Amino acid sequence: MKKTLALVLAMLVAFSMFGMVAAAADENLVVVKFVYQTETDTEVIDTIKVAPGVGITPDLVPDAPNEFKVEKDGKTYKYTFKGWKSSENQQTYYDSGIPTPTEAQLGKIIVYSAEYSVEDYSERQSFWNLIESIFERINMIFEYFATIFNW
Repeated sequence: MKKTLALVLAMLVAFSMFGMVAAAADENLVVVKFVYQTETDTEVIDTIKVAPGVGITPDLVPDAPNEFKVEKDGKTYKYTFKGWKSSENQQTYYDSGIPTPTEAQLGKIIVYSAEYSVEDYSERQSFWNLIESIFERINMIFEYFATIFNW
């Protein structure tokens, strides 16, 4: 009985391997690359192979830094992650919104590059500058009413 069960399990393992080999054939998959571009070079974060019609789930998408700051030319710039920009249609997608590859994309390499918005962070207003600007605006309102009502 044990030998028969072992033989049946061995056959099941053998047949399941053939299915894996067929599913892993590269010519039936779409290559999707996630890259991070800087001013000087391009770094590949992750490369995945997906069958057409199979969605790219958020757990397949690599993590990109959400925010970071860079000092350049005496100024501080804040970079905020916007999404993944497609090389196919130049649209930006979030992790859960990356489109499913189609049959027409077989054999192609689709590149999604991390896109960031840039903000000059060096000239931020302090709390006391904010209070000062509020009082300046209140004074302008009083001056306006003084001219209207001839006070």
